Amino acid sequence: MDGGSIMSPRAHFEHFSRDALRLMNFITLQLPSKYDVQIDRDKFLSSFSMTHGSERVCARKWPLGPQHSGVQTLPQEGEKFVFLMLFCD
Repeated sequence: MDGGSIMSPRAHFEHFSRDALRLMNFITLQLPSKYDVQIDRDKFLSSFSMTHGSERVCARKWPLGPQHSGVQTLPQEGEKFVFLMLFCD
């Protein structure tokens, strides 16, 4: 609710949809890595829409957001994924 007082309706909506993606990314990280769960970032964001003016618009793409978009590429031989986990006391 407070975001609407400092952001435009469209920016508030974008913030909400991106936060939903961040939350889902965190939740999928709780599953075993052998499940290889992936979220298509663009499809996820495009599932959110709002009325903006006189038209219905979807959330915009987020090129630097978590997860992937389109076809996920597999690591090449010798490449490793590095995960940084932060813990709070």
